[in-house]
Amino acid sequence: MDPPSPLLDAEGRRRAEVVLDLDNCCYPKSSAMGPHLSANITAFGVRKLGLREAEAREMAFRGYKRYGLGVAAYVEECGLDDIAEFMEFVHHEGVDYAALGVLPDPRLVSAVRAYGNVWVFTNGTHTHAHGCLAALGFDPAADFGERVISCYEQWGVGRPPEGAPLPPPEVWANKPHRAAYARAAARIDASLPVVFADDVPKNLEVPHGLGWVTVLVDESYPLDGAAYRHRPPEHPAAHYVVAHVADLFQLPLCLSGQN
Repeated sequence: MDPPSPLLDAEGRRRAEVVLDLDNCCYPKSSAMGPHLSANITAFGVRKLGLREAEAREMAFRGYKRYGLGVAAYVEECGLDDIAEFMEFVHHEGVDYAALGVLPDPRLVSAVRAYGNVWVFTNGTHTHAHGCLAALGFDPAADFGERVISCYEQWGVGRPPEGAPLPPPEVWANKPHRAAYARAAARIDASLPVVFADDVPKNLEVPHGLGWVTVLVDESYPLDGAAYRHRPPEHPAAHYVVAHVADLFQLPLCLSGQN
């Protein structure tokens, strides 16, 4: 078990709001979850929209690059209007998380529970987030409650009713777009500094500019035996790089003057 977090004061009170990305951040990027989701998104375009495989893959990539969400291109370019059908197809029941490499992580679970009130900020859905968190060993309802900011909250529409259509393209604002962080910031305690971890360097640019303490999670970064790297020159939007997201809770953060 790790020692008490430096982000807690002498009385055990939180000195910062901790916000974690989910995919490839709370579980290893080397897992097969990313390819699994990408394959499902492509398969939906082929089976449901009549696209060729390469066409579906390229279209979903355009949606990801423009809006942070692959399905956005299916809506914009193919007229898809049923979010429930897409989400059920991509995030279907019965996912074998262990087979995909999303495995229990007692260290992360212990660190999150010891700190308390940690947030998850994901471009995915609540269903996907809760499934991954449960596979990691969390009780999603008890450990996170309403502190999961999904694609819906980033759009500013909350969780839509079952079968509701996607909002129009002009409101899509997933990470890395500024509006997504603004809506996330409105949910968390503005009286405390924010520590934000993500595995995508581009996703750190806006929060870095907002004054958040930014942490890049990169299991392949050459730390040479160190627990972290401060101000990595290759990633100017990251204040720190760590190999495992639980290392965030042991960073000697000053929480001011990080920029």
